[in-house]
Amino acid sequence: MITRKCKQCKQEKVFSEFSRCGYIHKNGQRSLRTICNQCRRENYQKIHPPVIPQTEKDRQLRAAFGVTEQEYLDLLSKQNGVCAICKQPEIVKRLGKLKALAVDHSHKTDKNRGLLCQRCNIAIGLLQDSPELLITAAQYLKSFE
Repeated sequence: MITRKCKQCKQEKVFSEFSRCGYIHKNGQRSLRTICNQCRRENYQKIHPPVIPQTEKDRQLRAAFGVTEQEYLDLLSKQNGVCAICKQPEIVKRLGKLKALAVDHSHKTDKNRGLLCQRCNIAIGLLQDSPELLITAAQYLKSFE
């Protein structure tokens, strides 16, 4: 058996433990890699750690708000499963299923503030996340009591 020494692990191994590389000799034969398949696999695993499977909800939360599903669930538990503003559970349904509370975030700082029902989330959005407009709206409503 013809052997070759791996440049990484320094062990003599048979040719079948080395894959061919892109270099082609004048005779048309491809050259063997200098590192054995096992060392290449170990190097790849160091560079590319295994991906932790994520749920679709986790992917969406991470992409939109930088929050993991577990962080969302922790915040939901901290808020006792209700909206941070009206203290009521979500009542809006989509395709027959109750919607999840929305992650509220500041559009100025991109910081997450809490979880809101759809009604409260839309309301503060329509008031442009402005405390001043909200106070003015509250005063307006009080003036008609």
